Amino acid sequence: MLSLSTALRSEICDSGAEIIREILSYGVQAVELEYRVTESMLKEILPFVKKRDILVHSIHNIMPLPDGLSRETANGEF
Repeated sequence: MLSLSTALRSEICDSGAEIIREILSYGVQAVELEYRVTESMLKEILPFVKKRDILVHSIHNIMPLPDGLSRETANGEF
């Protein structure tokens, strides 16, 4: 199974729904949720998961991004 990471756009996009729609537009139906996904982005992603439009294949590190950390300063080595 092929999956793409939300890292594809999470650094430059504030919308979880927009990221998922882009991944789906490539014909990919599985995703890795990575550490820059915020709680609000996750809330936009969950309806796609619940409708089974996309499968969460893996979760990278801490997710969603903890309060107080910005996506710009976060890294995969919390």
